[in-house]
Amino acid sequence: MNIWAFSARWVGGGVAVLPRRHAARNLALGSLVLGSLVCASLMLSPCLAFARPLSVNATQPGPAVIIRGEHAQYVVRFDGPVNHFKSRMEITQEGRVIQTLKLLGDSAVDVLFSSGIAPPPGRYMLHWTAVSAEGDTSSGDVPFEVAR
Repeated sequence: MNIWAFSARWVGGGVAVLPRRHAARNLALGSLVLGSLVCASLMLSPCLAFARPLSVNATQPGPAVIIRGEHAQYVVRFDGPVNHFKSRMEITQEGRVIQTLKLLGDSAVDVLFSSGIAPPPGRYMLHWTAVSAEGDTSSGDVPFEVAR
């Protein structure tokens, strides 16, 4: 019996001796599985590499804008899609929340939008917290003033 014609493998706590043709097939199958795992991880890595906080492209009101009138619209446009259900916008004054704004859930994918009655005359901040589609959280403040 030629010892090189057989291959040993652990099976159920013992060693099973298999003919070499089975060992070659198992090696090929193992290489295929390993290659598939490597390809899958390489395909997923670009998705993970691009996960990043959102950046603001535009706001309404813009910085230091004076709102006149009874009604106001609040818009924050980002450079990527936002989760409208997890994101939020608030109007704050001197660190206190004056009004929590209800976001329009069917606005554009990269926009947080709300509208409502303008607060009383004074200086305010539009505070926004946006959650990206990947789950990253970004936040910021936009100063504005209300005058009648």
